Amino acid sequence: MGRLKEFEYSFKRFFYRATASLLRLRPVGEGPLDGAALRKVLFLRPDKLGDMVISFPVFDALRTRYPHLRIGVLASPRNSAITLGDPRFDEIYMYTKRAPHDLRELRRLRRAQYDCVVDLVYGDSVTTLYLSEYVARGKPRIGVGKERYARYYDFNRSGRGQILECTLQVLAAFGIDPAAVNPYAGPHLSRSDQELAAAFLGAAAADGAGSLTVGLNLSAGMPSRLWQPEKSAELAARILAARPRARIIVIVVPGDRRRGQELVQAVRDARVHLVPDGLTLRQVAAVISRLDLLVTPDTSLVHIARALQVPVVGLYSCHERNFRQWRPYGQDIGAVVAPSEDNIFAITVDQVMAAFEQVAAGRLGVEE
Repeated sequence: MGRLKEFEYSFKRFFYRATASLLRLRPVGEGPLDGAALRKVLFLRPDKLGDMVISFPVFDALRTRYPHLRIGVLASPRNSAITLGDPRFDEIYMYTKRAPHDLRELRRLRRAQYDCVVDLVYGDSVTTLYLSEYVARGKPRIGVGKERYARYYDFNRSGRGQILECTLQVLAAFGIDPAAVNPYAGPHLSRSDQELAAAFLGAAAADGAGSLTVGLNLSAGMPSRLWQPEKSAELAARILAARPRARIIVIVVPGDRRRGQELVQAVRDARVHLVPDGLTLRQVAAVISRLDLLVTPDTSLVHIARALQVPVVGLYSCHERNFRQWRPYGQDIGAVVAPSEDNIFAITVDQVMAAFEQVAAGRLGVEE
């Protein structure tokens, strides 16, 4: 953890201790809210992209049960791109950690007069605790996985296990059975997003392959989750050797464009295709939706792929809590775990290839 992050956490703990007496204690409710009587619900999701993606089933289930509701979401710069233009949301707000902007946004939220606030950040968070206190003063406040701060929420469900399953627990506060909800809900893909993906993959089909389209993501949110380039290149070559009719779609964020180009040059096979430059996040999601399988480090694309029901081979560190919560949803196979909690560097090509063959066989039903 960097010094700046340590300072941020220390300041938040100090702020909580100094002001906790001002927070209103709330008895945790046993019964659900009357969703039919609510008009507007605000969700707090001021964190990462993957967090937003695993929340889509919650928004969809609430919209389906109570179509009259207006749904607002407080997003962050890291995840807002996947929400813009999405008809799930009637209002989108932004929490940026920049005081002038955030104060204006908080005033907007207060004026909007939401009937209740759902804090989707799993576990205790000083940030969302105070955001919900300010926005929903005197209104029901719903949380998930809260422990130390559970006494400040009207409704709180604990949970252990995969993060999507834990997040769905907030629906019980609205009288919706989490177990009855469709857990697969992908990003909103416009017609133009889908057409671009179809055109790119259609052009790639000129390589003559076609039975298996494999995505290979080279990007991640932190250096410790980046697999070595030479291993990625070797994996691509071995997949193509083992599956002569496969093609590989190399996925990178714009800042990693050179990394993708170097892999294509290293493998030197017409069945390897780099995604077009300048794709938006939703356009990348549209490409992923047409894959048969995605190989990726532990990053948001794991959750986008699983939301679209695309099988994943995921590369993880052995940090037990992180893996337990953030492993690919709905898959018993496909996760490759490194021996280190700090990075994925020790994962071998043999390990990933074995996981690939297992997942590909499950996807296709037969070996080629």
